[in-house]
Amino acid sequence: MTEPHQFVAAAAAIETIALLVTSLWSALEGRRTDGARDRRGLVDRLVLVLTATIAVALVIGIVLVVAGRRPADPLHVLYAAVVLVTPIGGWWLGGRRLRGADRGSPAGRVRRDAWLTVTAIVLIGLEARLLMTG
Repeated sequence: MTEPHQFVAAAAAIETIALLVTSLWSALEGRRTDGARDRRGLVDRLVLVLTATIAVALVIGIVLVVAGRRPADPLHVLYAAVVLVTPIGGWWLGGRRLRGADRGSPAGRVRRDAWLTVTAIVLIGLEARLLMTG
């Protein structure tokens, strides 16, 4: 693995931990205030920044493969693809409307933050596997 790829991967890992802490904080704050307050804007921005960072790591990885430097384990490529779609997938799954709930209801926002907390935990596991297979 090259230094730029390692640097961007480390940044993604730090951002994932930030997403875990922030989404958990937002979910707990939303639940405590019955949806009146949450950290939704911060959580959304972290999802976008994390996805962009993962995309940069993926592009660097593709450049490495084209240059002839393959990962130690072919599963690294599969994990990289899964990691790219995981933050947006968690955001989308959490944003689905509950049956009978109004769009943007407080319960839906708390639910979305809870989904993103689980997503961040899954991402930590996937990033650990990427480190092992890189």
